[in-house]
Amino acid sequence: MKAIKTLVKLQQKKLDQLILAKKTTLIDLEQKELALIKHQNEVKKEFNEYINSNLSIFLEDYLFNAKKNEYKIRQQISALTDKLNTLNTEIHESFAEIKRFEIILEQYKQKLLKKELLAETKALDENTILKYTQTDK
Repeated sequence: MKAIKTLVKLQQKKLDQLILAKKTTLIDLEQKELALIKHQNEVKKEFNEYINSNLSIFLEDYLFNAKKNEYKIRQQISALTDKLNTLNTEIHESFAEIKRFEIILEQYKQKLLKKELLAETKALDENTILKYTQTDK
């Protein structure tokens, strides 16, 4: 029983760590999405500012580099999303494992209670039989 309680505690600690990792990943994901939006707005602003100027010849290189940067940010977002999905799966599995251990623990407690009740019933029956046989004599 002590081993099962220890397993539950260890699994809960693992679950807490997974939840913390999920929160951190969510924050990172949100920051990357905001960075992507900011980057896109900057590119639009630069494009609109220089489209009809003498510097428009450099605009093609700028847009090419901007698209590369956007692609990198999107890859990072995709990686964070994949990590988030993995963490969700691990959290689900960890929670299921905790519940299994808790069910086993509860079944063990029920078994002990049943054993105690049976022993108590047996003792009462023996006591009653003893009293009955003594009063019969």
